[in-house]
Amino acid sequence: AFAQSNVTVYGIVDVMYNNIKADGKDAVSAIDGGGLSGSRIGFKGTEDLGSGMKAIFTLEYAIANDDNSGVGALQTGWSSTAARQQFVGLTSNWGTVVAGRLHTTAYDWAVLSNPLAGTAFDATGKAGARSLLVAGSAGRANNAFAYVSPNFSGFTFAYNHARITEAANVATSAAYSFSTTTGAVTLTPAKAAASDSYANLLSGTYANGPIAASLVYSKVTGKTGNSARVDDVTEWGLAGSYDFGVAKAFASYQSLKDDIVSNSDKKWQLGVSIPVGNGKILGTYGKATIDTNYTSTTVYDDAKGFGLAYDYNLSKRTDIYAGYAKYSNDGVGTNGIKGIATTAGDSARIYAVGLRHSF
Repeated sequence: AFAQSNVTVYGIVDVMYNNIKADGKDAVSAIDGGGLSGSRIGFKGTEDLGSGMKAIFTLEYAIANDDNSGVGALQTGWSSTAARQQFVGLTSNWGTVVAGRLHTTAYDWAVLSNPLAGTAFDATGKAGARSLLVAGSAGRANNAFAYVSPNFSGFTFAYNHARITEAANVATSAAYSFSTTTGAVTLTPAKAAASDSYANLLSGTYANGPIAASLVYSKVTGKTGNSARVDDVTEWGLAGSYDFGVAKAFASYQSLKDDIVSNSDKKWQLGVSIPVGNGKILGTYGKATIDTNYTSTTVYDDAKGFGLAYDYNLSKRTDIYAGYAKYSNDGVGTNGIKGIATTAGDSARIYAVGLRHSF
């Protein structure tokens, strides 16, 4: 029965030693997980239904491999989620349709635009990441549906729709955050007892030879439980990469607008991947301009960050790495790195060495 279902078991085990320091706080050292990849275990499979159609499924769960939490546990201090993906769907020559808890098209956009996306060294993900357009938990959505087109000579497009019904705060229930200490921003007015909220994302991606580019648009609409007022948050992002052979260059730009305020937030990022020996040097730098005030007491201002890492392949499935990242908070918010908060004008940094194995 197992063979007939064509089920594959896969996963990643990533462990590192890291040292984290924020201005005004003591340094913290630890054996931790998730340096270059969140540790996980997954099950995926297909069944041939005939006429070119197949049923597909994926069940993928985070592993906090540095403690006694086991499968489905949250990685302490990170945004790793218990269930990374849980979906079932159909695929054919007309495309793929899936439903469940999904990696959104924004997750794919972030990975395409940043060689350190979702890693411990992705300080640009902290630089104003109040967005769906980031890798990690913010790039995933519950109660979601997706359609992904076939590949047309390198071009694909995707549509995601997510219903938002569980959380009291529409902004955080759509799984986008500003990477604050608590990992969420509460908008004003609060969306108490939201009953009709949803997110839509649409992307177009071209990848052919050395060139890759992607344009993604997202809109989150939340209706308050005690009024008919609708709060829309719209965002778009443009990303691309080009492989020169001696190096691969990455760039992205994104802009977010909330109808509560008149201003918009913006973020740009540049990255590079350079083959060196049996590995790669990975680097990224980004800056966010945060012009909006989302609460009555806190203004989230400009932020910037950079990360640098070297990843060395011991084999096709095992690699070792070392890296450093620094996040600078130029404003008034309490942003940080790996759960270590910074205050206005302060910064936080992390350096780490680790080992990763894929199976």
